[in-house]
This record gives sequence, structure tokens and C-alpha cells, in this order.
Amino acid sequence: MRPILSTAVIVVLLARFGWSQDRMYLTGPKDAKESLLSSAARALSSRCKTYGYQGVTAKVIDRNGGKEIELSISPRFTKEMQERIQQLSALAGKKVEYRVSYTMTAAQKEQYSPKGGDLKNAPKGAIWYWNFSTSEWKRTTYVNLLRTGVVLRTKDLSGIKSDDSFGEYYEVSSSGLKKLKGMTREKLRLVVDGQVMDYFAGWFGSRDAFRKPYKKLRVYGVTVNRTVESSLKHPLPFPLRVVK
Repeated sequence: MRPILSTAVIVVLLARFGWSQDRMYLTGPKDAKESLLSSAARALSSRCKTYGYQGVTAKVIDRNGGKEIELSISPRFTKEMQERIQQLSALAGKKVEYRVSYTMTAAQKEQYSPKGGDLKNAPKGAIWYWNFSTSEWKRTTYVNLLRTGVVLRTKDLSGIKSDDSFGEYYEVSSSGLKKLKGMTREKLRLVVDGQVMDYFAGWFGSRDAFRKPYKKLRVYGVTVNRTVESSLKHPLPFPLRVVK
């Protein structure tokens, strides 16, 4: 009769093939108030639910001499889930802006470059922004050149809504409408917390697919995938990081 594998060996094997514990722990800034951590816990739990995970709960606990957020699930978090939750917690999603892309001339391309991380080396009226990569989740040399002026800010936009024809969108407030005057079909880029969202190319329109006028102007191109969409729908008071 073959010996039965010990519990420790089983745990190691499960971890090796993508399975891990039933709890994850996250922290915010060192001086974060417990009330804000509780708010972050609720928002992160909602992000997980919006993304599509079932049964993920979050609460603030005493751990490692301070306050941490404990995520739990039954039976356990897979390796893929752990990586996705790191992504879901990395973006606060509080400051939302729409800016216009800046197109350089041939001469400007020879003169201005962000190589080596020098983001100050930009033409007048433009600024380099890091790209928030949904695949690597680290700052890289991939940057975007945008005009310095902000077209739309958080206060100019409603919460994210959905349209069966074109997908997710923001409705623009009356204050935002004034800023969009004369900019019909202008290409926009979504900037969240000072970083450009991957593959976002915003545009706006005043009519639906059947040419019926909207009651309010809409800005489309809000989301690139479920990860970013979930983050923008449930902002965090600050970014979180996973700890052991």
C-alpha cells in the first residue's frame, strides 16, 4: 500500500500548480487611518465582484503591529487570482482626466525624447506621461506625449455607464460641455492618477447608433478591460500593495 501524502506536501504541490492560501493581505500608506482602510477594503471587495470573482470578502485586521486588509475566499486564491488582485489594488482611480494627444513634427522627434526616463524633455505645450500597463503593471520606458491642458476632469464626468451599442462611457456635465465646444471628434486619452491608461482612445458623440440625440453628451472609450473598468467604478482612497 502506497503511503498517503502529508498535508505539508499537498500544500506545496497545490502552490506549485497555481493554488495557494485562502487569505491575502494588503496595506496602504503607513499613516493611513483605519476608517480609510475600511473604505479601501469595501472598494476592493467591490472591484473583485465587478471583475467577476465570487465570494471574496475583505475586512481590516490587526497584523504585523498595524492595520492591514485581509481578503478571504473559499476554498482558496489561485495564482492567477492573486496576480489579478494585485492589479486591481494597484490603481486608486480617484483622479480622472481626459487630455489630448500631442503629435510631434519630424524635427521635434529628433530633438525631444523620453529616453532614460527624462520626462521633462518635451516640446513646449506638451508633457510625457508614463503608461499604466495592464500586462506588466510596472513603469516602463513606454510613455505617451499629451498636451498640457486638461480637457475634462473628474468633476466634469458622471459615473461610468454602459451602452449596448458602444460599451462603457461617461456622461459629461454642463461645465464639461463648455470645454468640449469646437472639439467634435477630437481624439482624447484617459489619464488616471497621473498615468495614461493602456490603449485608451477616447471620443465623444451626441447621437446613438440610430442617430437619435442623447440627452447629455457622452465620452466613450472609458475602459480597455475588466480590470481597469472595475477599478474606475470603485475608487480607492489610495493604492494598496500585497504583503506576506
